[in-house]
Amino acid sequence: MISDRITARSVPAEPKVSETLPWLDPSNNDDRFLASVIEVIRENVRSVVVIVTGDINLQNKARFARIPFCEPPGETSPACT
Repeated sequence: MISDRITARSVPAEPKVSETLPWLDPSNNDDRFLASVIEVIRENVRSVVVIVTGDINLQNKARFARIPFCEPPGETSPACT
C-alpha cells in the first residue's frame, strides 16, 4: 500500500566519511554532509531520502553520488532529480 503522507525528519549525524565514498574529503563540509546523508540512507533503506538545497556545488556532488535532491520553493528549478 502506498502512503499519501510525507514525513520530514532532521537527523543529527556525525559522518563516518571513511565508510562512504572514497572521493569524499572529511575536511570539506559538503562532503561531510553527503557522508551523513549516505548513513541516513543506509539506516532507512525503505525510505526515500532527498536533499533540499539551492547550493549548486552540493547539487553537483549529490548528482555524482546519485543522491536525489530538490531545490527549495522559490528557486528557479522546480524539479527534483
